[in-house]
Amino acid sequence: MASKKTFEISPKSPIIKALKDKAEEEGGSKAVASIATLLYETAMLTSGFTLEEPNAFAQRVNRLISLGLQIEEKEDDEEEEPEAEAAPAAESSAAPESSMEEVD
Repeated sequence: MASKKTFEISPKSPIIKALKDKAEEEGGSKAVASIATLLYETAMLTSGFTLEEPNAFAQRVNRLISLGLQIEEKEDDEEEEPEAEAAPAAESSAAPESSMEEVD
């Protein structure tokens, strides 16, 4: 028999109050939906449940960390490109150094 999942929130919680205000201000924005989902998934984890999509949870946590550190958010495709180009970029940056050595 599977446990029934119940998500209870306290209307007195500062997080819930701020989320309510943001939802009233922005409506059904992506940010509001992402925060609500993050709260739900965090509650599931602390209650001992597993997440169906842990990668999506990790992405939401990373976005939250980026916001906290005031780092601009990039598209997923943009983040992957530098990794793929890291090796050629290192080779191309090595070339100017060697040419500078020749000049000296």
